[in-house]
Amino acid sequence: MIDPQQLAEIRTRRQTDWRMTTTSYNDPEHVKAEMAWARRLYGRRGWPILDVTDQAIEETAARVLAIVGVEPGSAT
Repeated sequence: MIDPQQLAEIRTRRQTDWRMTTTSYNDPEHVKAEMAWARRLYGRRGWPILDVTDQAIEETAARVLAIVGVEPGSAT
């Protein structure tokens, strides 16, 4: 997961940079609803939820590897 406002800002930049048509893709309320839906889904499935707000991709990857029990740097 990521802070909904931060995700909306990322999507706004992406929508502009990629010259996407205007949709609810970056609307803050739509993003919040999307994230609430995802939290419910993850909860029903018993999936771990990681907050990746302000985290580098490397930090997130290390956390995912730890959850699935893979040693960083090991061959899979």
